[in-house]
Amino acid sequence: MKGRMASLLLMGVMSLYGVQELEFRWKVKDFKDEEELVVRTFMQAAGYGPTSKEYMTKTVHKETEKIVHGIDGAHGLSVYCGQNCVGFILVEYDREKNEIYIPRLAVCPTTQGRGLGKILVKRMYETFKPQRMAVIARRKNGSGIKFYKKLGFYETEWLLPGKGPEKYCGLWCDNFNG
Repeated sequence: MKGRMASLLLMGVMSLYGVQELEFRWKVKDFKDEEELVVRTFMQAAGYGPTSKEYMTKTVHKETEKIVHGIDGAHGLSVYCGQNCVGFILVEYDREKNEIYIPRLAVCPTTQGRGLGKILVKRMYETFKPQRMAVIARRKNGSGIKFYKKLGFYETEWLLPGKGPEKYCGLWCDNFNG
């Protein structure tokens, strides 16, 4: 039944995009399109100013380089509609703890709210079957926090070093609702 529900959800997303097919890609030649999508969506969602764009671009590039070079258990899944990258998720999988940390999830702003983010998280969950998933969201990104809570994530005191609770919200998920 779960597989059928995922298929119906994907078909619904595809029909909303008005296309016959969305293409999911685990390996891409480079991550330029994905990096651009992440920077654009994070700048908008978290209320970053124009001076933050250069910093954000460098940070995201370092993260995608981890995928290219197989560092920190990094994996990325991209979604393309024709030639356009419309979604991307980057995870770091800790095999010993069987946990996933999601440093980046981005869906093209004009196509948000159609289930694609949920599908990306679900694909990572089904691929790695982790005991727990974790994410850190900026408190300004209320829609992102709400999105994760719908999927079964809950707020914790866990944060990465340098991420203070006044600006960031740590979220865990032990029981994925995807």
